[in-house]
Amino acid sequence: MKIGISIVVYSTDETTFQSCLQSLTLQNLALIVSVVDHSPNGKYKSSCSNYNFVTYYDRRKHNLGYGFGNNFGTKHFTDVDFIMIMNPDLILEANTLNDIINCFQTKPTNVGLFTGRIFYPNGEEQKLIKNYPNVFGLMSRRFSFLDRIPMFLHARQIYEAANFDYEKEASVEIISGCWMIFPSHVWFEINGFDPNYFLYFEDFDICLKTLKKGYSIKYYPAGKALHHYERGSSKSFKLFLVFIGSMIKFFNKWGWKWKG
Repeated sequence: MKIGISIVVYSTDETTFQSCLQSLTLQNLALIVSVVDHSPNGKYKSSCSNYNFVTYYDRRKHNLGYGFGNNFGTKHFTDVDFIMIMNPDLILEANTLNDIINCFQTKPTNVGLFTGRIFYPNGEEQKLIKNYPNVFGLMSRRFSFLDRIPMFLHARQIYEAANFDYEKEASVEIISGCWMIFPSHVWFEINGFDPNYFLYFEDFDICLKTLKKGYSIKYYPAGKALHHYERGSSKSFKLFLVFIGSMIKFFNKWGWKWKG
């Protein structure tokens, strides 16, 4: 069993990134890891040199976005069983890749993409399973005062799959790009991420591409990870504009939905 892992890194805290790589040593599986560095100063190179299963790619002058970076990071994974997309601020529990792949292997039929259970560092559940996005729900997430309007609150609850049970295995529609695992043949069949998204919505898009090909998407709570999640678009006006641009691309491609 061999897993190829792609990690695109830009502004992650160095200690957190080191913890991410260290967590991979606790998986008891054959791994090959591509770290695609989009950062301005190349500060992550030294951390990568400590691990013989990591190949570091200096792509600071070729930052064409998160999806493009992961497509680059996976293009050499021709002899692996699974391809995993992983954020540099995700820290896997020991042996969790064994646990989640065992879940996949019990019922592998037609599963094209899967993920596990994700927590904040304080132990709180990260509720990252989503339904097809809608404009009102997305805006309510960015501007919390809109929750006072029942129509917006309802749209957000539908989009965020508010009633989803994170204790149970389930087929889902949308999972977070911070932790995605594909059987390798599926990744190459769907041609990876759509590089037209620089940042945001590339994970929604790839989920829908997977479903369109006739595969299912699974959530397996047996796999567990910590995620040092930061909402960049809520803190930076520039990133918010990138978010809006990606949102428009997504809805133009897949169809506009205004409310739940």
